[in-house]
Amino acid sequence: MERTTAATTVLGVVTALALVGAPQASAAAARAAGTAAAEAAPDLRQKTACYQATRDLWVREEPRKDAKAVGLLKKGQVVRASVKETNGFRELGPQRWSSARYLIKVTHDKC
Repeated sequence: MERTTAATTVLGVVTALALVGAPQASAAAARAAGTAAAEAAPDLRQKTACYQATRDLWVREEPRKDAKAVGLLKKGQVVRASVKETNGFRELGPQRWSSARYLIKVTHDKC
């Protein structure tokens, strides 16, 4: 919560400085805002890994077998997915889930 507040405050300062025409100060504040925002965001690479599909797999909107299919992973395709399983599925992205049973972790980072 504290980091988010700091990022919001810095962003407000950037906006105010830009409005009054302080280009050097606003550029420095923008860099600071970017740093504060980056610190507040979770590191998704620590919570994901590369997985390879061992068969063709449906990509679904939710982690359920009966959820709407929104895409297809082809056998052999490598994707970045959540390390944590939810209801037997791994999250590939927002509203994108595939069966964890047919996704094997791979050591190369080509995803």
